[in-house]
Amino acid sequence: MGTPLTTEEEDRITALHEEVLDYNWDDGAERMLEIARDPTCDLGTAMQIYWNAQPVFYKQFASRGDVESYNLASFDLVAEIEKKVAAGFYKSGLVFYDPREDQVIDDDDPDTGKIPPVMLQKVEGKYYRGDQ
Repeated sequence: MGTPLTTEEEDRITALHEEVLDYNWDDGAERMLEIARDPTCDLGTAMQIYWNAQPVFYKQFASRGDVESYNLASFDLVAEIEKKVAAGFYKSGLVFYDPREDQVIDDDDPDTGKIPPVMLQKVEGKYYRGDQ
């Protein structure tokens, strides 16, 4: 992380993260994609969105064309976050996130091995839900 964040920036980052934590996925993936594309989205928040979207499920598909239409938004969300994380799009690491601690990684599922290693990282942020 470069320049220290202002209080307003930290507030925006944590507000987005809280929205992600409280989000009802029955409402679709579109709002989560908006947040993932937001320049103030934190790496920890992007990782939370990614793992909440159940990326291992989408690794069973060889291509986007194999995905049912009702799952395309989440498939695209997973793919976009993978690309953005790999490219370093998410500049802030304010929000703590550990997919292993969140118990979303199933090492017994063969599709887990298709998850890019960068998506298995722990984000050592200082903000953890409720810690403001």
